[in-house]
Amino acid sequence: MQYKQAKIFIMLNIVYAIDENYNKQAYLSICSILENTSTDCYIFIIHERKNTFEEYKEMIEELFKNVNIRLFNFENQENFYFPNLNNVHVSSATYFRLFFDQYIPKTVKQFLYIDADAFCLQDPTESVNITFQQMKENEYILGARTEHTTKDLEFERIKKLGVNSKYFNAGVMFVDYEKSLKLKLFQKLRIKLIEIEDLIEFWDQDVLNSFFDGNYFEINNNLNFDSNRLDLEKNITSEKIVFLHFKGSKKPWTIEGVFNNSAIFYTNLFQKYNLGSYHITSRWRKDLLIKYLKSIANLKIFRLNNPLKFSFSVLSVLVKNNE
Repeated sequence: MQYKQAKIFIMLNIVYAIDENYNKQAYLSICSILENTSTDCYIFIIHERKNTFEEYKEMIEELFKNVNIRLFNFENQENFYFPNLNNVHVSSATYFRLFFDQYIPKTVKQFLYIDADAFCLQDPTESVNITFQQMKENEYILGARTEHTTKDLEFERIKKLGVNSKYFNAGVMFVDYEKSLKLKLFQKLRIKLIEIEDLIEFWDQDVLNSFFDGNYFEINNNLNFDSNRLDLEKNITSEKIVFLHFKGSKKPWTIEGVFNNSAIFYTNLFQKYNLGSYHITSRWRKDLLIKYLKSIANLKIFRLNNPLKFSFSVLSVLVKNNE
């Protein structure tokens, strides 16, 4: 069946769930979408402290005319417990995805959820429209990319969640919101959160997979492309990638991830939108200093386009963390 004639929506509905630690990343993720499409974009952001994103919202609306942004403050009114958040690279914001029904307007029929560590490399409009069309024809309410199958070692843990066939990555999700509301999907997901609380390792992603148990539409890899593949597989190019997803802990704004080949896409965005030379974050000053010195000793620092500016960026973080 040919899908090239798919009806093009006059607006893309896009959802983010973040806290202030991901303000810059979400800002750049949104900019990367808007610079690649002329389609009107309606963006909903569920935020831990929405006032911290107001400045970025204004910057986006000054740069682009094809966007409307709505910010929501997340409120855990029912005092849900969010498991496994100690000493990890994610925050409670990842669990906001189980509460879409409390924030996204009921008039929205479908939306694309994107992690703030996923960035757009080309116009997503046609791919998004085709995917939603295929989902509708096959009667799926969720579309995502499979990350694990029964052949993976990781699947022994996944089976304990009640997943029997495949497990998806929740960094990019296509959601038939109209149908989800009719089926009370998000209420059911919150019940599932309570049921498997003691088994959760990968946060709400485990909850989603435990609930769907493989019953989701398989999206094209290029709609949620794992950045690690660009770093490990030499024969892969970025030409057809729609969304590049920096999954895992070694993000391009960490001292471990900035030297990866794929990090250049993020660094270029960071510089293009005048946020600085290099984006470096770290919770621990000593750890950052040790890894920075190691990058000099093993010459990794010289892989970067501007090692001197990178050094200034690291030093500014070290000074700030010492205040």
